[in-house]
Amino acid sequence: MNRPFKPRLRTLSQLAPGRARKIDRHIHQFQIACLELERTRRTNELATAMARVDGLNQRLVEIEAEIEQRQREMTPLPPAPSSPVQAPPPTRHVAASRDTRQTLRY
Repeated sequence: MNRPFKPRLRTLSQLAPGRARKIDRHIHQFQIACLELERTRRTNELATAMARVDGLNQRLVEIEAEIEQRQREMTPLPPAPSSPVQAPPPTRHVAASRDTRQTLRY
């Protein structure tokens, strides 16, 4: 005699399909919450990075302004009116130039 075919249950979702949908919904809600937290963190990181970039751009503008000011200060002076009698160039001694030398250290 042949027995009538009865499918066997192999998974929890086959056992209780209504309950499995609730579990899936819970998982999706948890994943959405995690994604919202990550979005908040990334938004804060982006705001911090933008503030830092703005600060760097502002400093670059200040540097350019200071460079222009220094270049204006370095413009050559107009030549002095030439006098009929010119003084001889000053003489330098070797020992004197060694004493006045300065070294810069960083």
